Amino acid sequence: MSLNVRDQEIPDSAWAIFKVYLDETSAQIAASVTAKYLGKLAAADVFTVGNAFSVFEFAVREGGGMLGPF
Repeated sequence: MSLNVRDQEIPDSAWAIFKVYLDETSAQIAASVTAKYLGKLAAADVFTVGNAFSVFEFAVREGGGMLGPF
């Protein structure tokens, strides 16, 4: 899978571009999890995108050293 944003209108701000990237990546991650657990796990289709977004955003921040020393 690839993120194809060429067909979308590109926003001017850097955060908006990054937000589109986070949203699209989270949707791709959630699609595979939802396909696997739909019918087996209650509300898998409801909460998976939000959870995927949170986990992916944390991974990006932690990998970039943006969380600071703990």
